[in-house]
Amino acid sequence: VMECKTIPLEKATAKLLLGADVSTSTPEELIIGGKVQKEHIIKADLIYYTNNLQQVFVPSYRFYVKLINPDESSEIENYGLFYVPAVEIDETSGFEVMKNIFQ
Repeated sequence: VMECKTIPLEKATAKLLLGADVSTSTPEELIIGGKVQKEHIIKADLIYYTNNLQQVFVPSYRFYVKLINPDESSEIENYGLFYVPAVEIDETSGFEVMKNIFQ
């Protein structure tokens, strides 16, 4: 267990837009304009993130981002999930596994 202050959503959004400390499985070619843009962020949640290989739950912001629809004939909208840690990475020096998830 670690004690860290969560960062504000605005700071996490800025990191997402810069591509810093972001984890996603979204293919880059589906991102509108090739880079996440603020107007394509639909919503954000504060969650505890983990991946299949780790046993660490990281407080994170999960962003829902509108993506390119590869099937132009479909009216279904596509969204990607992007995760940004809700704590500063430098505050987690004892948790190298967290750094590996987000870098």
